[in-house]
Amino acid sequence: MATFFYRSFLILFSIFIIIYLFDFLKIKNVRPDIVLIIVIYIAYRKGAFSGEITGFFAGLAEDFIYSTLFGAYSFSKFITGYITGKIITNFIIDNFFVQFFIILIVTLINNIIFMSAILVFTNVSFVDYLGSVFWLKIIYTSVVGVFLWYLLEYFEKRTGGI
Repeated sequence: MATFFYRSFLILFSIFIIIYLFDFLKIKNVRPDIVLIIVIYIAYRKGAFSGEITGFFAGLAEDFIYSTLFGAYSFSKFITGYITGKIITNFIIDNFFVQFFIILIVTLINNIIFMSAILVFTNVSFVDYLGSVFWLKIIYTSVVGVFLWYLLEYFEKRTGGI
């Protein structure tokens, strides 16, 4: 039960950070997806079930705050948490470049799932999204993700788990 409250606090705190702190650090109106990095980290540490549950509730919180299509964030983070927990737990991620590459690939998968959901239900142009913010968001999240990964590892060692 303590891990549930810890994860909930971590997700809500990261959404608060995204809204207020990273509003100043936008690059072409793009913020890094800190919530996705937390989902990746928990899925890597705890497995597919924890990853999908964390991803669903983290995405649901994002849907409540800023969603153009309710459920798109929860769907994409749910699938991403599951895939990450199933596949990436087989790797040892202790290197900066491996962390960057894993976060890059998972962010790419998450954005493809999210954009697929948006394209099915809205009139958003995929070409415009792909050309404007798609790659910037993936790279920005991956760079910030590596540093956040080390911070999450530090907190996990200090508190005894996530």
